Amino acid sequence: MGFHYLPQRYLRGFEAPAEKGAIWMFDKKEESCKLLPIKLVAQATDFYSEHVEKSLNIDVEQPGNDVIDKIRSGKAIDETDQLHLTYYIATMIRRVPHARGKGHAMIPQVLAETASEIRTFFEQEYREGRIDSETLAARIAETDAAESKFRNQPPSEVTNIIETPWPFASMLLVIHSMYWRLFRSNGPSYFLTSDNPAHFFEGYGLGHEYCELTFPLCTDLVLHCSWKSGNRNEIQPCPEKLVKEFNRRIASGAERFVFYHDQAPWVHSVAKCHPSQLSRINWE
Repeated sequence: MGFHYLPQRYLRGFEAPAEKGAIWMFDKKEESCKLLPIKLVAQATDFYSEHVEKSLNIDVEQPGNDVIDKIRSGKAIDETDQLHLTYYIATMIRRVPHARGKGHAMIPQVLAETASEIRTFFEQEYREGRIDSETLAARIAETDAAESKFRNQPPSEVTNIIETPWPFASMLLVIHSMYWRLFRSNGPSYFLTSDNPAHFFEGYGLGHEYCELTFPLCTDLVLHCSWKSGNRNEIQPCPEKLVKEFNRRIASGAERFVFYHDQAPWVHSVAKCHPSQLSRINWE
């Protein structure tokens, strides 16, 4: 059994009512649906070190899940709760396979851009007479060799940053500063979650004025954060069309797996949504 990249306690908020400890897992790749024990899903072998796994449990999951349980029970959250949940959500963004895959995929582009900037610098040095042609050729050759080496074997400092689950301070500041809204669904559709449950429009980035962060808390509750004013302590009824929009966001952002409390056929369709089919929510 591997390490969980989604907390089991979090997933229990979406468990099948008739099968405690189990959840319906929809596989976007294989287009299959299975009822599985929560302890067996959302995990990968050696995804983290034992030290990181322990720290995640103590420093992130326990305080964050306590806040989620508080919200699920209908209680208002205070400033300390918001800080714990902010850290929980930001870590959730960083700890899942989607973030790791995206980080590794960006290495070649970032490496090529950096190498190009270095070559441009030395060429400028040569044009302005600060180095001779022999030195220029040597520096360009060194840059080419380094780019080739790091393309095949990125520096451990880079991979460590990509594979660590700990959020950047900027992420914490942005999420905490946004306006929080809580919505409850009374059916007929309810909230799903995925192997990448904290959804935001990556084209904008978290700090953009149009950013919206959607994070399902359980089958009938979702947290929505944006830069439009709201109140985190008031749970509002969620219209069916808004439930569907939130579900499209979460499902479209899934790396592979979508989780729901029921074997609902519509989940397969929603999981195929492309980001271009998503809509911003107008609160005005």
